[in-house]
Amino acid sequence: MKSSCQANGITSVERAVFTKVWSLPSFCYLVPANKVKTIDMSNVRHMTPEEYIANRVDSQIEWHEKKSGSNKKLYQKYQMIQLVVASLITLSATLTVIDQAWVSFVAPTLGAIVAVVSGILGLYKFQENWVDYRTTAEQLKQEKFLFLTGSEPYDTTQRFQILVASVEDILSKQNSKWKRNSNDGSQAEGKASNFSVEEELPDE
Repeated sequence: MKSSCQANGITSVERAVFTKVWSLPSFCYLVPANKVKTIDMSNVRHMTPEEYIANRVDSQIEWHEKKSGSNKKLYQKYQMIQLVVASLITLSATLTVIDQAWVSFVAPTLGAIVAVVSGILGLYKFQENWVDYRTTAEQLKQEKFLFLTGSEPYDTTQRFQILVASVEDILSKQNSKWKRNSNDGSQAEGKASNFSVEEELPDE
């Protein structure tokens, strides 16, 4: 039995554009052709390279650059906190000359802060996300510029189809990396200490 996409003559490239650019459900894989209405693919087939670059490539470049920047700032912020607090632990040894009860709590408290910050960095993987998002943005830029200049592999009559396939492959791989990092973070969460953070952490 043919799927709805096969019955309507939708190619794999058109299906990728139809599903991802217009954010429509990928029911082509599941629904038999006799159970759905005929899909009008005229708008997809007539989509120009300029429209695809503007609606898909440029928007994804902007999104990944923004996420890369936010993760970079968060990583550097928590790294700075960790370094400063770790240094204060060493300096806290000089407080032993003070005959006060609270002095004995300084070093353990600072150590706990270092552990919490380390847990946050491991859980949310700011550094990994920073690098991954930046890499994806640069890959998308490269494909865009190769396409616009007609450089290999975009020096053929199928250049637009190749662009779509390349861009969607890059985004699919990035999504897989994000899922892997999320799973690693979930495993680390069980080992981390309980903590509260007033600043809103990024929602990936």
